[in-house]
Amino acid sequence: MVQRSSRRHRRQRRDGQAPIIAVLLASALAANAAAPQVDFDRMGKVAVAGSFAGLDLYDSQQASSSSFDPSTSTIFLRGKEGGLTPIGATNAGGLVTTGCALGDDFYFGGSFSSVAGQNAANIISYNPSSRKFTALAGGGLDGPVEALHCDSSAKTVWIGGRFRGPSSGATGYSGSVAVYTPSSSSWSPPGFGGLAGSVASIVSNADSSSLLFGGSFITSYQSGSTTNNNNTAVSNPNVPQSSGSTPFSSSLVPFPLSSAEITAGPSSSRQGLGDVTAILCPNGADGPGNTWFAREGSFTSITIRDFKALMARGIRLGNTFFDGQSTKTFCLTALPSNEVLTLTYNVPGTSETRTCSDDCPLSTDSSVAFQDFLFDGSTIFGVQLNLKEWTGAGSGLHLLQLLSDGAFAPAIPSNNGASCYAPGPSDVQTSGTWTRATVNTEIPATVQTVLTSTVAVGSGSRPSITWDVYASASGQYEVYLLIPGCVNLANCDSRTSVDVTINPGGSMSPVTRTISQQTDRDSQELVYTGPLVPTTPDYTVTIKMELAASPTGQGSGGQYTIVADRVVLKLVSTDLSSDGTTGGAGGNPTGSSRRGFGIYEWPLRNSPSNVNATSVMPNNTETSLTTAAFNLFAGLGNSTSSASQASIDSIVPFNSDRTFIGGKFRLSDGTENVAQFSGGSLTSLANKGVDGTVHSMVLYGNTLFVGGSFNKTADGSTDLKNIAAYNVANNQWSSLGGGVDGPVSSLGVSNGHITVVGNFTHTLVTSNTALSASGLATWNVAGSSWINSGGLLVGKMSTVVNATTGNDNTEYIAGSVSMYLKYGADGAASLSNGENGQAAITPLGARLDGATTSSARAKRWALNFRNILASRQSTGSSLPADPTAPAPSVLSGVFWTNTTSSHQVMVIGGNFTVPGTSITSLAFYDPADDSVIGVHGSQVNGIVRSLLIVGSKLYVGGDFALQGVNGQSFAVYDLSNQGWDTNVAGMNAASGRPVVRSITTVSDSSSAVIVAGSFSGAGETQCSGICSLDTNSRAWSSLGSGVSGDVETVSYAGGNAEILLAAGALSLAGSQVYMAAYTSQNQSWSAVGTLPGPVTALSVDDRNQSSLFAAGKTSSGSYISHWDGSQWNAIDLPLAASSNITQLEMVPLQEDHDAKSMIESNRMLWISGSLAGSNFTHASSALYDGQTLYPYLVTSTVSGDAGSISSFFHSFSTFSFARRKFLAVGVVILISIALGAGIVFLLGLIGILWALFARREDRNIGQDTMTEDDDSVRPSSMLAHVNAAARNTIIGSPKGDYYAHKGEDTIVDDPVRPSTAGSHMGADVAAGAAVGAGAAAMAHHSLTPVTTTDENDVNRPAQARYSFEGTGEGELPLHTGQQVTVLNDQDANWWYVRDDASQREGIVPSSYLV
Repeated sequence: MVQRSSRRHRRQRRDGQAPIIAVLLASALAANAAAPQVDFDRMGKVAVAGSFAGLDLYDSQQASSSSFDPSTSTIFLRGKEGGLTPIGATNAGGLVTTGCALGDDFYFGGSFSSVAGQNAANIISYNPSSRKFTALAGGGLDGPVEALHCDSSAKTVWIGGRFRGPSSGATGYSGSVAVYTPSSSSWSPPGFGGLAGSVASIVSNADSSSLLFGGSFITSYQSGSTTNNNNTAVSNPNVPQSSGSTPFSSSLVPFPLSSAEITAGPSSSRQGLGDVTAILCPNGADGPGNTWFAREGSFTSITIRDFKALMARGIRLGNTFFDGQSTKTFCLTALPSNEVLTLTYNVPGTSETRTCSDDCPLSTDSSVAFQDFLFDGSTIFGVQLNLKEWTGAGSGLHLLQLLSDGAFAPAIPSNNGASCYAPGPSDVQTSGTWTRATVNTEIPATVQTVLTSTVAVGSGSRPSITWDVYASASGQYEVYLLIPGCVNLANCDSRTSVDVTINPGGSMSPVTRTISQQTDRDSQELVYTGPLVPTTPDYTVTIKMELAASPTGQGSGGQYTIVADRVVLKLVSTDLSSDGTTGGAGGNPTGSSRRGFGIYEWPLRNSPSNVNATSVMPNNTETSLTTAAFNLFAGLGNSTSSASQASIDSIVPFNSDRTFIGGKFRLSDGTENVAQFSGGSLTSLANKGVDGTVHSMVLYGNTLFVGGSFNKTADGSTDLKNIAAYNVANNQWSSLGGGVDGPVSSLGVSNGHITVVGNFTHTLVTSNTALSASGLATWNVAGSSWINSGGLLVGKMSTVVNATTGNDNTEYIAGSVSMYLKYGADGAASLSNGENGQAAITPLGARLDGATTSSARAKRWALNFRNILASRQSTGSSLPADPTAPAPSVLSGVFWTNTTSSHQVMVIGGNFTVPGTSITSLAFYDPADDSVIGVHGSQVNGIVRSLLIVGSKLYVGGDFALQGVNGQSFAVYDLSNQGWDTNVAGMNAASGRPVVRSITTVSDSSSAVIVAGSFSGAGETQCSGICSLDTNSRAWSSLGSGVSGDVETVSYAGGNAEILLAAGALSLAGSQVYMAAYTSQNQSWSAVGTLPGPVTALSVDDRNQSSLFAAGKTSSGSYISHWDGSQWNAIDLPLAASSNITQLEMVPLQEDHDAKSMIESNRMLWISGSLAGSNFTHASSALYDGQTLYPYLVTSTVSGDAGSISSFFHSFSTFSFARRKFLAVGVVILISIALGAGIVFLLGLIGILWALFARREDRNIGQDTMTEDDDSVRPSSMLAHVNAAARNTIIGSPKGDYYAHKGEDTIVDDPVRPSTAGSHMGADVAAGAAVGAGAAAMAHHSLTPVTTTDENDVNRPAQARYSFEGTGEGELPLHTGQQVTVLNDQDANWWYVRDDASQREGIVPSSYLV
């Protein structure tokens, strides 16, 4: 069971986001007053129930139901108990994705510019002790952070992501990896320089001897030999130059966009400046006809859609300076994904490289002809350019080009338009017969036109296509052949292989590769990697594809089919002299290097020197995991294009020989998205993995938990729904319940639970049973079930990480949140005394779900019947509609000690089901293990609104039907026999369904149970609104005569509880009344004053008939009134008319307040319901001291709406409002004992003589008149302790009532006359309060226990009603609810007991036991 922390963390106000809703209290509401300290422990076990999904203590400085700006990313501390405390939020649009702990600080990474108002670029530190965020040296990093690893040994932080280096300067950094040393506040590049691509994961290996990096990057290693390269690069005069470009970016051929759809708006109306196509390839100076202006003063965007796949690498922008107008900042979005692209660019005139995304700067220096902005190579269908800031009257551009990732040539000649600056278009020649075919692509609403050629099998004919591809510069290239999938073309059976010949140019010989075209889906196959030298003067590279000399396959119908789409030349480097040659598909020529993908291992011990992981590395730097990288790249078809679409997002070492790898990839052997490296090779998991991206993995014992965006195993055999468990020992997948209904972004392990965060709204118990869980869920590994996560939030979460380097089970979670509450609970939570007098909240650990359809119908019937009954039985106003109870709701509860398990469980009733079971609306919750069980036999079909336990019987009321029970809405369950008592009749109604709202009794020993609500009778008995059930005969009877109507609540007054008070909307002798008193002595009803409207809640202050509190509803809103013995006096509270009050109860305090006229100083009035204040927004419970209203608890539904509390219940039926503390005695006698055995013998002799003397005195004692306040007989030494225990042992105990309770028998003629005693003895008993097994009789309003000392009572059980320090000599400490066995009760005030759990023995105050 998750241990619930009692510490309450103050939430900090967040900067850089929409402000938290602050609720300031004024006038009667104390704005900064401390919340009253309720003494919950004095009431035993305490809980609240209602319609809510989360709750928290009300904060007078901030509304606990805090609203957030969902465009920010909020960081929460998730405590041991699961409670949430926000610590800060990013700027709008920011995102927190990772974190790690180092020493006393925690580091968060992501994509943001500030957290909690502290400016920081993508990484920030947080100190939990000071609760302050601090920017790292230089402000942070110049790009997003996706991975953090804190090395506790070296005291460093390793950072991975998509950046070049520190914001203060990235010289010496190769990109994507940086190291931060907190002790010196300094940055440094890693020993291997960096990685050529993004890094998404950094973890240590099994023995922490090295770091493992995962992401989307390619590494290269020497194969042991070199290639002689005597080629000379050609210089292309057509390639433009600019200080805003690099030799690499200048060599990328722009796409010809003459056939693309290009729109811009709003555009300028000025002559010659409104045509955006003029800037695609301007042929003149900056000005009209060669420049485009946006409309003056307007934000604008330019959209380019080509409706075919573009393997793009960047964008080229030339600013305008005409008439003083220029563009200052912009952002670029990919279409159709709408992803804002992260761009890399060189600062003009320097070698400094930077990245940007939302606000990319465009140089306003007129000497800069243009700037090239590059992004990760990807296949897109267009872009949208948003111009955000400008100088002059508006924004504008002189040049706009979309850059390819090198060069390209489609198979359709008409699609080969001339690129800007090229001497001519690429050329295509064919031989044989080719026909055009138009097919759908894998992106919706897009098509592509390709060429196909069919040839007879064995004919010897070899149709071919030859591309002369315009390549603007010499360099290292990767050449890809794009192959349309055979499924879309419906020619899979006839597909075969082709020979592709590349003429590299220069002095190099042609290279031929055989490529299979038998592929189901669109693919791009790498056919060559190495240097290319274009031929002059056209600067082209020749590539020929023809039917293979030895075609594969049998063909279809005697025919082979080959298909031609396009070729792509991807520029890798402009350094022609480097050795970049690798073997393509189908070959591994001598002198080639080996390439790996997605995994890089860096030794922390004996690290190699002079390593640059972005270039070809020596083969002596390879490690065991390098083989996994080689296997991944080979499995991706040795294709950098395929690799650019793949990523390794999570790496989990299992042991020194087994490492799990997850991410986004599909290998040639069918392995998808998750694999394992073991025994020196990469292999698939069972069922070939999963069918979607894996974002996060964690290991717990021998189980690997995998989260991501997937639905099944890769082979489709097992449903998994975004999260799964993989048994490492058995190699078997299993689901977590039914999974979750959206992608999982991150996983954590805490206290035997798996914390799951992501973009989902429900956990799935089964395929058709869902539990609300907006972005945060918890899986109980031992129980194999979804449980309460401890906190409530509404949003989508991005990451979860351990909060410390230790094992304290705290976590940080972050994400986009619109609302949160510290504690999440499905309708119920326990309250107890916490630290510093504050309440400790323990949410219901189990999950509840929505009620059945029939339950919903039952609810509607109940409401309709109430209206019918009220109009028929009352002469005036009727009760307001029952509070809404949207499922899951808990409306009532009682505590009960399960004699089988000896656990004190919570019996809950309401409108709910228990997921995965048939339990509805009534259940037993055991907080020891968060288990929920139901009743045996028929399940309640409807809503439970009231519960009572007397002895071994559970009385259930509400608006429901129960199979096997005659009547409705009331039933009795036998806890001993575990079955329904079918001999007790239910309630009847003239029409519709009856409703029971209150079940009470005077005492546990009473044979009468009072049932009240809206009904016409019970069984065969006519009793409108209130009936009495004889628990012995099971017979119903009416209470007096002349009263009828709707009863909401029942309570008791008088010294012996001889006055029954019924409140609601009643008719008494034909007159409308809202409260009536029934006197048991004369069995008659009388009205209790005049109230303004129907009563919805009632409390009697400590049984004092002269101090009643009633709440209700009128046409103008809610009211609360106080009865002073002669009249009702309205209480003016700052409550809005929309408030609904469902319960009132007097509660004891830990510290007294200033006594007010109507409420004594040691108590306050607890008000439950749905409270809206004129000076506060919302609360579900509040405290009133006679003058000031203190909002106390706030609740919320899962959607963020205000919740409500229906019931406040406790295990002790009686308790004292007076606070008493007993001080411990000294230990002087121990010194005397040490003097010698002779003294001990003397003490024993004296004890025996004293016991004999006391025996003679006892015979003359009739009654003891001491009260619990009298501690004159408290044992003052060890001698007294020994004597107290020895007396009974030596001479036996006296018979009869040794200390009988002195009661009083008061006869009250007027049930509501003013009290003459002026004191309030006993405890208030609210309607529906629990009467637990063994509880003291309610009729006795003094707390001094009534005891007998018969020998048969030795070793009798008892329970601690209060906590006792027990620090004195011979004393036994107690905590509330502790089970003990009474061994000796001869002393009236001090008993000798044994703790049932520890078997320790000692004396305790008798008044502390029940």
